[in-house]
Amino acid sequence: MQRLLCGLLLVVLGSFAVLPFVFIGAGTWMLGAQHYRIASYLPVQATVLSKQTVRAGASTTRSGKRAVKPVIEYRYEVEGQVYTCDQVTAVSEGRSGRWATEILKRYEIGKTYQAYYNPDHPEKAFLLADYSFLGGYFVLFPMMMVLTVSRV
Repeated sequence: MQRLLCGLLLVVLGSFAVLPFVFIGAGTWMLGAQHYRIASYLPVQATVLSKQTVRAGASTTRSGKRAVKPVIEYRYEVEGQVYTCDQVTAVSEGRSGRWATEILKRYEIGKTYQAYYNPDHPEKAFLLADYSFLGGYFVLFPMMMVLTVSRV
């Protein structure tokens, strides 16, 4: 019985030891993917077709409200082929309704804006080439936790 409890304790403690590194890896991937897309996607003129906010999965904001993301459907043309896409940011993310609404205010239906498309997969694109620090939170907070625990 005592061996079973010790084994269970090791599994639980091991999970807590590994978990920060999982978050650090996910955050590093998010930051890298975001930078790659902003740096390598090519500019193209896109016409806004529709816009709305939608729930961002099951995530919530710090205030406990459901996170939302802006969805803007737009049309663009690459080498004679017409594409439609609705990705707004370089990496998909949800935040507060106020954030999503502010982004939607920047774009009017029927107007043309600069978007960015993947030259290898022109059907993949996004509108807003701004960096988000969301991935940084996934890296920063677990690192602080690891550093704090390692001092104990």
